[in-house]
Amino acid sequence: MRTLLAGSLAFVISGCAAEPFEVNEGFFGGVGADAPLAALAARDVLVSGGTAVDAVVSAYFVSAVTLPSSFGLSAGGSCVVFDPAEKKFERLSFHPSPSSDGGAAIALPLAPRAMFALHARYGRTRIAQLTTEAEKLARFGFRVSRQVSEDIQTYGDRLDWGDRGTNPFGDRSRAKLRQGETATRLELAVTLGRMRAAGIGDLYEGRLARSFVDGATAAGYRVDADRLRRILPVWSTVEGTEYDNHVWAVAGTHSGEEATAKAMLKAAFFSRSRLSGADSEDAHLLAEAGRKSSAATTNVGVLGDGRGPSVGAGGIFAVDRRGQAASCSFTLGAPFGVGRVAGETGITMAPVDVAPERSATAFGLLVGNRNVWQVHLAMTASGGRGSSSALAEVVMKHYLDGKPMDEAIAAPRAHFAAKAGLMLIEPGMGEKARSGIARLGYRTAEVAKIGAVRMMRCFGGLPKGEGVCGIGNDRRASGLVIFEGEN
Repeated sequence: MRTLLAGSLAFVISGCAAEPFEVNEGFFGGVGADAPLAALAARDVLVSGGTAVDAVVSAYFVSAVTLPSSFGLSAGGSCVVFDPAEKKFERLSFHPSPSSDGGAAIALPLAPRAMFALHARYGRTRIAQLTTEAEKLARFGFRVSRQVSEDIQTYGDRLDWGDRGTNPFGDRSRAKLRQGETATRLELAVTLGRMRAAGIGDLYEGRLARSFVDGATAAGYRVDADRLRRILPVWSTVEGTEYDNHVWAVAGTHSGEEATAKAMLKAAFFSRSRLSGADSEDAHLLAEAGRKSSAATTNVGVLGDGRGPSVGAGGIFAVDRRGQAASCSFTLGAPFGVGRVAGETGITMAPVDVAPERSATAFGLLVGNRNVWQVHLAMTASGGRGSSSALAEVVMKHYLDGKPMDEAIAAPRAHFAAKAGLMLIEPGMGEKARSGIARLGYRTAEVAKIGAVRMMRCFGGLPKGEGVCGIGNDRRASGLVIFEGEN
């Protein structure tokens, strides 16, 4: 097994982590997740014979427990799935939907039902098994990660620490939730146990549904029980961007964001202005593509104003040995959602009326060939509004310019925050690129980081008897990318 971590362990293994590896009979697959424990759970699913979709489902529920700043049972989002055996390339959309008409609405908890639908079509492992690890971690405890600790420090004021049960950690003291400490989420463990025993549908028309409605009502929100019962994710055939005989499909947390990321990729693939490959021209190219796309939807806020949250949304991808692949994006709308749980369910509620420039966002990407039914690349990008540019820039530098994954991911980035009219740039960007951006007429502002990317690429495609794959991860945020196989 080879593992690639961002953060404190990266220096130990970064020298070999992105080296290409051979796909042989012992290869089980690869996974990438914002929550390290989620990636480990997904790996175990693959090793046990589960599909890529099984791995993503397991990783989602573990993420909802261990990374509550960005994942939860109230999340919305979308997934793209590539399946060579079924010869299907599909999208499952479960974008945030209001719990009621008028004010005091929250987002309906659609992600669990979406994971059930995903599993019903493409899963192999019993779904009750896929929620077990999340339930165990919630009940018996998990180590607080660096990411969660930092998110509590930055966004902890959004949480109510005064009364038992109103924040995701119950009555735990904020001071006790430092990196390395053990946290439990006992009420959420009970909810997950109920879903395992009675089925995920219980959250929509059973005892859990009543508890969720009552808990949200007690917190001052309105949830239409009939709307909760009827809400469903939507399947559709992927209509991605075709380039190099492949279909490039984006999974965004909102439809407008998907359109913007798709426009950026399309511009990168087909614009002649990229001939020089200069960083300043790349930044301008993506800025123009994003600006035109957001203008078409009359929603310039999709590109942000440079002050939106860097957490509150995340991504997961998995690829199995048979070539099935899935990449998903999830959002709570804001860091820790609304900052409160719905009564005794332990479910963090999510806002639904967040302005685009303030809404948390993430992306998934799959690249597949529908002529020979092979998957070539899986990817996620998270970390705020700049994640659309992070996704496109890494694709340009790695896939188009031929740079190694590690180099393409580590390269300084830029993102045009259209709402503020600012070109955001990372500290490592060179003076030549900065001057080029200024000459193109942009006002600039320096930010610490723009997005975080995780990816896996199989250069000959999967499934294939023998081939070469590689993985890459981003040190800008905590996360984990793993591939599993016999050496």
